[in-house]
Amino acid sequence: MSIGKKKGKKGSLGTSFIVEKIPGLKRISCSNCTNYNTDNSCSAKPVFITEIGYNYWTHCDSFSLDDRYDSEENRMTVNRSRKTTKKKKKKKQKKNNNNNTNNVVRNTQLSIYPTEKSSEAYEYAKRGRTQEEKLSDERARKSAQQRALKKSVEDDKKYEFLMRKIGQKRKIENLYIKHFKKELDTLDFLDKMNDILEGKDVASSDLVFIREYLYKKVM
Repeated sequence: MSIGKKKGKKGSLGTSFIVEKIPGLKRISCSNCTNYNTDNSCSAKPVFITEIGYNYWTHCDSFSLDDRYDSEENRMTVNRSRKTTKKKKKKKQKKNNNNNTNNVVRNTQLSIYPTEKSSEAYEYAKRGRTQEEKLSDERARKSAQQRALKKSVEDDKKYEFLMRKIGQKRKIENLYIKHFKKELDTLDFLDKMNDILEGKDVASSDLVFIREYLYKKVM
């Protein structure tokens, strides 16, 4: 919330102030969640939002408002919607429990899932998931793999750039490897690294990146 001066006459206590509220969203959706990615995938669950619907947040245990939308009004909207969804879900479950269990299972198998117990679709059915959700899971996993591959390629390019900038690539790698394997104590490692980096314009964040990069590659 931001505080600003109120235009107008001064009161008995001096210039008054007003509180400018962050406007609430007319409609909350999964795109307002901190786990929402720009490719419509979810960081918390292996699904695509376009497949399961943007209203999935109402019963998602991982939903959390992104900082851009985190206001008191929006939090109240989220809490009200979640309470309504829970009531509807309980009412629906109670109604289903009054039906004949055998008929429900038989109809489900005939209309949605195959009856072969060895099939993948049947396994998803037992967990309450459809074949469409299975395909959505696979697409989400594929998207995650593509993002990881892209990051790996970018990290390789950044590492090679830093090594060319610093120079003595082989010597730096050997120092880090010996330090990782505890063949070189920290004080000696720092002394040798300071000698290499003397006069070089290298940020501390770049050194952290180099350390993490080599640790993943070596250890």
